[in-house]
Order: sequence, then C-alpha cells, then structure tokens
Amino acid sequence: MLRIGFVGCGWVNQVHMRNLSGLEGVTLVAFHDLDETKAKAVAQEHDGEAYADAGKMLEAAELDALYVGVPPAEHGIETAAAKKG
Repeated sequence: MLRIGFVGCGWVNQVHMRNLSGLEGVTLVAFHDLDETKAKAVAQEHDGEAYADAGKMLEAAELDALYVGVPPAEHGIETAAAKKG
C-alpha cells in the first residue's frame, strides 16, 4: 500500500488526488493547507487526516510519498521530508 500525503490542497493537487485515489494500492492519508478549513474538507473527502502544520504532518503520518503543491517561495517542506526518509 502506497500512503501519500499532500502539502497544499488547491485545485492542482486536488486533480492529482482524484487521479491517485482511483488507483489500486494507493491511499491518500494526510493533508496540509494554510487554509485549515480546506485541508479538513479534502481530508474528509478522502477519509484522511488534516494537519494545520506541515512539519507535524511529517512527524505523525506514515508516508511513502509526498506531493508538494505550493508556490515555489513556500517550498522547503520537501527538504524536511527527505531528511525524515
């Protein structure tokens, strides 16, 4: 089972979420967005967990992959994810 988390719950990542959720062996488990209401709504739609803090999501969620769908100026979470392994 491939467990995927998302940083950013905007329309681009939502397209990825819809496509990935239909694949066998894939589970969308964790969602972070600066708009906590959006993260909660998307998490509920995919039966996952919403996080207000991306760093806490990386600590708490068991992830095999991470989609980072935020503007380039907000990147940095991928470095933290890589360090976590």
